[in-house]
Amino acid sequence: MAAVTLAAGVALSGGPGAAERYWSLEEFHRVAALFPELRSPRPANLKRAGYALWERGELRLPATPATLLEADFDGDGERDRAVLVENGPDEKPKRHLLVVMDVSGVWRRGLRQRLDARSTGDLLRDEARRALGLDTGKRRRATHPARLVVEDAVVTHSEAGFVLEDWLVSPFVWNPFQRRFERREPYWYRPP
Repeated sequence: MAAVTLAAGVALSGGPGAAERYWSLEEFHRVAALFPELRSPRPANLKRAGYALWERGELRLPATPATLLEADFDGDGERDRAVLVENGPDEKPKRHLLVVMDVSGVWRRGLRQRLDARSTGDLLRDEARRALGLDTGKRRRATHPARLVVEDAVVTHSEAGFVLEDWLVSPFVWNPFQRRFERREPYWYRPP
């Protein structure tokens, strides 16, 4: 049977072509092995039947912010991984944020945070605040109307308008002194 691409993962993270690579099942198992207390975890937004297809090699899973974000979260120059997983029944899964730190080529457990049922958004990296963020799905708009001044049939002044959307994110920031992540108060983030 031909491999199937999980279109929902692409749709959640920016459309076709947004994924630069695909998750390997082996890589996911390496991450999950660092969190043995989680029984039968699977990537977030992937039902158990989809996970079974992935295990049989009949599904390719894009590495998108809907499930995986790779960045240097602790400032050591190594690529760390933040992973959204679910476990339990498809109808009411328990959702978790896992962070795996790459320390000199060895993966180490960085964070396991249980998320509430409303935490259904994607992962993001806020470089300005050096934060790993979880998009809460709440939005607010900042708008400015366009202006055009016409005098004697001549445009004397024009000003472009805009509509910007801020996202409410729940941030996690690495504390290098305590060598752990700290959850901070949600804030409004404007995507670049």
